[in-house]
Amino acid sequence: MSAPGGAPLEQRFAVYRNNVYHSLTEALSAAFPIIRRLVGDEFFKITARTFLDRQLPGRATLIGYGEGFPEFLESFPPAQNLAYLGDVARLELAYLSAYHAADAQALNGEVFAQIPPEALETARITLHPALRLLTSPYPVFDIWQTNQDGQEGAAADKPIKLPHAGQCGLCARPRLAVIQTALPEGDYAFLCALKDGGTLGEAAESGGQTQEDFDLTGALARAFQLGLFTAIEGPGIERPDVAGPGIKGPGTAPSSSAKD
Repeated sequence: MSAPGGAPLEQRFAVYRNNVYHSLTEALSAAFPIIRRLVGDEFFKITARTFLDRQLPGRATLIGYGEGFPEFLESFPPAQNLAYLGDVARLELAYLSAYHAADAQALNGEVFAQIPPEALETARITLHPALRLLTSPYPVFDIWQTNQDGQEGAAADKPIKLPHAGQCGLCARPRLAVIQTALPEGDYAFLCALKDGGTLGEAAESGGQTQEDFDLTGALARAFQLGLFTAIEGPGIERPDVAGPGIKGPGTAPSSSAKD
């Protein structure tokens, strides 16, 4: 069967299909630049094509496309000797998710001066909607950092040796740019407990159980500095009205890319 103009329909469909695959491969490459750099361009193209054969986009927008890519990498036989790829991909997805998340006004540390000391233990803290938490048995934050374009001491010159201690950390966008940083284990457990709806006292206990030398004052100072809190509420607490810098606009596009 031929279409008007003489070219067989099968040939036209093949051209269209190839164009779609090329566009989606480029979208995956933009979403996972660290994965591409770790495995090389040719291996990435083969990996992306195999992934696309199994999982085409299920919605009109490509925002968030690649959600199943970490799990695919973990089950892809040619990548089995790179066991950390799945969690590196999760970190890149967390970066993108934070970048596209809702804006919110971040509180600053002065709010604690407005809260009676006896009300702190039962206080509940609302975390910034752009905060994403991630933990891995691999040093994924170090891997991500050393593979940034233009980063001195990149992986090609200063490879990270495995096995290596795992890392936990966060991605967040409290202002214009996405922040991506590793955290002490106690800080991570503290933030996870707050995210799960725990009180400040319960979150502090979780941090202490996870890390023997957990410092609540330090964890709070780091969280305020990163702009991770948007509200503090509870019995005996008046709504504070001290906020950090305004959050306006999505910022600049990420160069790369958990617990939402």
